[in-house]
Amino acid sequence: MSKEQKVKLTMADEQRGGQTVSVLNMGRQELGYIRTDGDRFVAVVSGSEETDRFKTEDDAVSFLIATFHLHQH
Repeated sequence: MSKEQKVKLTMADEQRGGQTVSVLNMGRQELGYIRTDGDRFVAVVSGSEETDRFKTEDDAVSFLIATFHLHQH
């Protein structure tokens, strides 16, 4: 049985393209960023053009984490 590893996720605000975005990092690796679009949140996967729109910021964060784990292997 494998030992569970503690992973530190951080979210910090940055300026990109003249817009403030929330960047999600796991350690030193960027998973993606989230920007607002009206009353929705747009999640942009790091290193690709994949985006999706969500009603809540929590849903956008979950999408970035799931996409990262899906493409990690």
